[in-house]
Amino acid sequence: MAASSGDSRLFEFLEQQKSKLEESRKRTGEIPRDRDSRQTLIGLHLAQDELMKEDKAAGKQKRLFTIIGDPYLPSAACHENLKKILIRDLQLETHHRGRYILLRCVVLPIRQNAIISVVEDETGDASTFSLYQQEPEHIRPAADILNESTVLLLKEPYFKVTAGGYGLRVDHPTDVVWLVDHHPKVPNAWRKSHGLVGKTVEELKTEGNSCFLSGNYAEAIKKYSQASSSGLITPEEDEIIHNNRALCHLKVGKYDAALKDASFIVNHNARSDKAHYRGALALYGLGNFEESMTWLNRLIEKFPESVAAKQGRQEMERVKLRIEEQKTGKYNWKKMYRYAKLGPVDFATYDTPVEVRQVEGKGRGLFTNKSVKCGDLLACEKAFSYVCASEKGFPETSAAFGALINLTTNRVKIGTDAAHISNVYQKLIDNPSRAHSFLDSYHGTYEPGPERNEDGASIIDSFLIERIVSFNAFGCPVTSKNQELSRKQAGEVSTSSGVWPLAAYINHSCIANCARTFIGDMMIMRATQDIPGNIEITWCYHDPTNRVDLQKSLLENWGFKCTCPVCTEEGSTGKDITAQRNKYIAILNSTHKAEDVLFGQLNQLYRPPAKEVPRFEVFLACYKAAMYWLLSDFNLTLVLRFTKKALEALGFEIEGINESSGGKLVVRKQGVPVPELPRLWQILMMTWNAKGQFKLAEAAKKHLKMAYLIVVAGEDETFKEDYDLTIKNAFLGGVRKNR
Repeated sequence: MAASSGDSRLFEFLEQQKSKLEESRKRTGEIPRDRDSRQTLIGLHLAQDELMKEDKAAGKQKRLFTIIGDPYLPSAACHENLKKILIRDLQLETHHRGRYILLRCVVLPIRQNAIISVVEDETGDASTFSLYQQEPEHIRPAADILNESTVLLLKEPYFKVTAGGYGLRVDHPTDVVWLVDHHPKVPNAWRKSHGLVGKTVEELKTEGNSCFLSGNYAEAIKKYSQASSSGLITPEEDEIIHNNRALCHLKVGKYDAALKDASFIVNHNARSDKAHYRGALALYGLGNFEESMTWLNRLIEKFPESVAAKQGRQEMERVKLRIEEQKTGKYNWKKMYRYAKLGPVDFATYDTPVEVRQVEGKGRGLFTNKSVKCGDLLACEKAFSYVCASEKGFPETSAAFGALINLTTNRVKIGTDAAHISNVYQKLIDNPSRAHSFLDSYHGTYEPGPERNEDGASIIDSFLIERIVSFNAFGCPVTSKNQELSRKQAGEVSTSSGVWPLAAYINHSCIANCARTFIGDMMIMRATQDIPGNIEITWCYHDPTNRVDLQKSLLENWGFKCTCPVCTEEGSTGKDITAQRNKYIAILNSTHKAEDVLFGQLNQLYRPPAKEVPRFEVFLACYKAAMYWLLSDFNLTLVLRFTKKALEALGFEIEGINESSGGKLVVRKQGVPVPELPRLWQILMMTWNAKGQFKLAEAAKKHLKMAYLIVVAGEDETFKEDYDLTIKNAFLGGVRKNR
């Protein structure tokens, strides 16, 4: 959302931070003469560390505020082409292009939004050092990233005013070059006595194995890399080292690197059984299931009796399921629910019926490439990035819940969006082969720099990630069908969010032809009506029934105004006509009564029929009236009348129903899939059952099942066991408050 004065405390905080940013900008280019000494900085750092430990012991948890200031491009320079600079020469609010600085950590770090340490240069001058976009603590401890005595080279350093003085800030970790002890740029005074010199390949391999067994995969990778680059290794030893390192890379999700190590022997016929198996696992992690199957087939054919082949046969069953899901869109939904309780689920993306195309005036959009029926699966997409948070907080498994505040765009997003920035950054660093699907997403007017530096290495721009996340992240329940029930049972507000690159191409319309639901990190997209081939898929970015806030939300969050038929009709309607409509709607809302004369007069105030241009304000009034007569007076005649009119206001074309004598339920045209849709069909089913019109009730149940599939769950395997509980709870508590 964009911050406004109605967001009181957040708005005040935003304005304070913007004022500080303006004051900092005034000092651009200044070399500060009041920097704290090395000893003072270390003392302040240790005091902050103690305070954080006390807060943790006391169970205090703070919501994190991630503040995005002036964006700057990552360094694309080769460090060999840069000139050295010292801390004493650093200028405030400046990116020192063409320069590099050598730094050594002098304390153990603390973790806040960034990993923070105190560093010194070769002269002993010190500065605070904040490194952003790192793995969470439970994946990689801060002390493993910025350990005491770690030596690094920072390209084109950014020196800025901080809350406690001045400091170096690294938003782009690709600006950091991590230096090993024997690197020629490491000063002699900083070298350790127990370096690489004198260690054999076998010793380094043994140390790597020990690190692996203790779960320190990053250190194991370093040891294996040192052994491989020692120059004293035989080809046979090098293959073993590469296979060992491949396993470490698999453990930390670096599938590109694991595949490269498994492919160390170019001729696949000469590779070991472990290389085949680990390569297959890497390909699985990258979502290349067909190729993973090829590697497994080679493994079993060449090494049929090996332990790896036995494991490969088990893995084959999993790969076959993923290939089937990709091709057919057939999923084990109940199994998906079980997995969703534990985190990201192990299922493949299905997107066969859709493709991305250019849309005149909109950039790109998602289109059908064949005809689909109402309820058909358009896509079931696995998130590129997915994070969860809880009000109570589960730090071992959850991301922090807080605010992402961009001072230059004046936008504030509450939730877990900030966690996506570091999560995506690490994914792009770890597996650059998957970067395109994310980086190709819409990012507004932000102009990113080159994707590779002068050495050919990948560059990752964290500000580009923030822009993409800001426009394309979806807030979502852990599971759509259990959203309301799970909140009541847990007694807390839980939230999750994700980035689904394919779904991000879907453009907005108030008259959506697609609906989405969630099971864990899988987004399920279904057609809400019959859609011919080559038609654009749309959904509504905001509650379509909240006409007051819709255009404001679209403009503030995505920068456009809706021009769908509903919005066009509203924009062309004069104030007098709008006032008359509101008068009749007010009568409906206050009395919950309406004779045919009133509806006739109301209909005359609209030019296009509701089946072409839905009337959301009429829908809300009729829906509330139906609920009123069902729950207060149980007047079944009025319940039927208002429920039918609510559906018609949404654009449904319904024939064959006679309020007094019944008839045959025929839906000629589907309407807008609002969240209340299942409740409307359940009202009809319950009412007709109460009136003894069982054929009509059974027909309504079929439409209820379709609404459950499209709006509630995304699947209908659980309909029979769940709809009574899930929809009834939502139904009984679902009367909307008057706006």
